[in-house]
Amino acid sequence: MFNNLKRYSPKVMKKIENTLSKVKEEILIMHFCGTHQYTIVRYGIDDYLRKFNIEVREGPGCPVCVTTTKEIEIALRLAREGITVTTFGDLMKVPGATGSLSNVEGEVKVVYSIEDSVEYARKNRDKEVVFVAVGFETTMPTTAAQLINGMPENHYVLSFHKFTPPAMEAVLKSGEISLSGIILPGHVSTIIGVNP
Repeated sequence: MFNNLKRYSPKVMKKIENTLSKVKEEILIMHFCGTHQYTIVRYGIDDYLRKFNIEVREGPGCPVCVTTTKEIEIALRLAREGITVTTFGDLMKVPGATGSLSNVEGEVKVVYSIEDSVEYARKNRDKEVVFVAVGFETTMPTTAAQLINGMPENHYVLSFHKFTPPAMEAVLKSGEISLSGIILPGHVSTIIGVNP
């Protein structure tokens, strides 16, 4: 992409390079979004910035990655007790202390949304169904909307949603990394505003 910019927008790229060449110290920036990482790598932004001593690192952008062992164990216990657990496929192999949802003795269904889980509960009224909800602020609205709009009596939600500001604070307070800046996920601000 940056090669294309040089070809199609040489003035813009020249301004960017002139500004970046003035940076003397090493800069370490962290982002909090998987889509940021995808874009940075896909378009070669990381390699481009390294030429100017600027490094961009991934932060805790994956809600599955920050799902705790305790939370997995709660979901496992529900499945072992005969409750049908529904959740996203990415959560299936996350290890708990005693196993994962992919190998638990119990009924676990992969769904693509809470709506799929609700539909399963409607078709199986003889079963108790618990949707294990994970994600940051951007996945909360669909869960909340379903709760507001109502669900079958046999459907429940176990919310393991995460809130971005405390995750950022934990990284900053850990003292394990010295950051020059953070690129925040703008779509989170759409949900929570700019001053949480």
